[in-house]
Amino acid sequence: MKYLFAICASVLVYGADYDCVFIGSSPISLFEALYQHDSGKKVLIVDESEKCGGVWKTIEMCGVEHVDIGCHEIGNNPVLKEFLEVYGGCHMISTEANNFYFSQGCRELIHNLEKRLEKTSIDLYLNTRAECAQLDETNQCVFLKMGEKSISTHKVYLCAYSFLNIGSDCQMVNKSKYYHLYLLIADPTAPRFSYQNGGGPNVSRMMNLTQFVGLENTGRQLIVFQTHTSSFESAESLLSELKKNDLVEESAYILKAEPYVYEQWPSGSGRGQNQTYFETLQTRDFRSMTHYFSKWKEVLKPYREVICERN
Repeated sequence: MKYLFAICASVLVYGADYDCVFIGSSPISLFEALYQHDSGKKVLIVDESEKCGGVWKTIEMCGVEHVDIGCHEIGNNPVLKEFLEVYGGCHMISTEANNFYFSQGCRELIHNLEKRLEKTSIDLYLNTRAECAQLDETNQCVFLKMGEKSISTHKVYLCAYSFLNIGSDCQMVNKSKYYHLYLLIADPTAPRFSYQNGGGPNVSRMMNLTQFVGLENTGRQLIVFQTHTSSFESAESLLSELKKNDLVEESAYILKAEPYVYEQWPSGSGRGQNQTYFETLQTRDFRSMTHYFSKWKEVLKPYREVICERN
């Protein structure tokens, strides 16, 4: 840690490298970063993943691209729907129980947020982990070590599931594992559900992703199950459970099954003690985004206005 203080003198003369640094790139973090940038701040976003989005990024599964990681639920709050349409540029569609979701899955929101980022001077470091932070209250700075890089900032924003060692007492924690099983099935009928809790023994929830990944009218459906442990139920037993509950056609059969394990840091593992320099955003629940709407709307322009602006 000692060498981090070696750059304190330059900070006194030139100021911090950034006004604020965001650890993690969940949608709420990205909106807040855009807000801070449009408020005149110099902003950096750091994410150890190779892609933006956190748990809202997408992957390729069962030969299908842009597949949501796991099962997501947004709800039916019309204020949230309007914000995602106006400021996220998303086309929201209705699902069962008057809920709504992105017409192209969560990649639609992340893609549009990346388009907004391209219109800014925000720096984005992917495949980069912020390992530790040292607070220097004398110079009103936080020094962050990221591999071979070291930068200074006046404030650090953390996702609820970020991990950052703060101070000289470094520690490590284990990431939590979330187990999923994806089933690509042959079924010519229309999807009969979008999101449900349960779905079979050892299953916590499930989601039919068919209409969000462009598989509608192809005779195929893509369904993901989140399970309690790595001991997956057999794909055939899960399909039987779907048939028993009339959630797929009786003649449906499996084309491909593929497991996926998503890992993330435990909630609150990077929380800072000094709220002047460290702030943990409310990112545990996507719907917590509504807590930030009033201030975001004061500064952010609607998506269409931003994208249509000339560089």
